[in-house]
Amino acid sequence: IRGSASRPIRTRSSSASSGSPDVSSEEALSDESRRVLELAEEEARRLGHPFVGTEPLLIGLHLEGGSAAAELLIDSGVEVDDLREILGGPAEEGEPDDDELPFTPRARSCLRRAVQEGRRFGIERAEPEHLLLAILADEDGVAVQALVDCEVSVEDVREAIESILSGELPEET
Repeated sequence: IRGSASRPIRTRSSSASSGSPDVSSEEALSDESRRVLELAEEEARRLGHPFVGTEPLLIGLHLEGGSAAAELLIDSGVEVDDLREILGGPAEEGEPDDDELPFTPRARSCLRRAVQEGRRFGIERAEPEHLLLAILADEDGVAVQALVDCEVSVEDVREAIESILSGELPEET
């Protein structure tokens, strides 16, 4: 990822279903979403993971900071340090591996779903908000469980993102 916003997204499994959005294409994700992926890979390394899953994607969304998705996570009371603690905290310091980390099948599916969400809202390049919607759709995923552990209402966040993407103002809770 370092310096390459258009690198293909590697997965742990090389099988890909046909007809799925090509998330390896530079055109599939916005620059902000590509930045989220960069931050997610950095976070996966920090956590000592040999791959990028939905958990580092969630933290990457939070760290990106400039999107409505990041603001919504922050406004919901989600703290990066709390997520890191729930997800196991940072790994021991060591020599970083220069190889790009692959995405798990679940994270890859989430990225495809984000592209589909973007298209559902008439957007060709998935934005961070579409990534958050895709993460929230994976109700059995570790990232969603981490939000629940942070006492965040996943349904409220989903509704707020849907409202933002629809051009409506979310209701105050």
